[in-house]
Amino acid sequence: MSCTETIYNDRITFKSPGKLPGIVTPTNILDERCSRNSKIVRLINKIPNSPNQDLGEGINTAFHEMKVSGFIEPNIEEKGNYVIVTLKHALDLEPEEVILKYLSHNPSITNKKVRDLTGIQESEKVSSIFAKMREKGLIKREEKEGQQTNYWTNADTEAA
Repeated sequence: MSCTETIYNDRITFKSPGKLPGIVTPTNILDERCSRNSKIVRLINKIPNSPNQDLGEGINTAFHEMKVSGFIEPNIEEKGNYVIVTLKHALDLEPEEVILKYLSHNPSITNKKVRDLTGIQESEKVSSIFAKMREKGLIKREEKEGQQTNYWTNADTEAA
């Protein structure tokens, strides 16, 4: 038995054989300390300036990094004799917030980019979000002759 990783458009799943160790459960995993693989722990302890210093700290590091990056926290579940971890490719923000945050660092955004960032699959839903944001005066559509893709910018951005 080996660990399997499956990559989907909106998530990555890791399926690892074996149950969680000791008293660790999916609900208390961030609070309890116990290692599933002592060989990995010994190896990591030999690495200078390792990001993980203590037993069971790796999962806390993963949760922290996902949160700092604005992503939905990982989902951990035990199914039979497996532990399944799911990392969703979606930000833990409302779509409007995702759009405004992106526009604070980039000149424009497209429907496809919003779908990539939020995990929304329907382009019509994103178009509806754009329309509501335009009505609120938050964004405007960039008007360029001959352009097939709609680009959206902050409403207060001057046209080039």
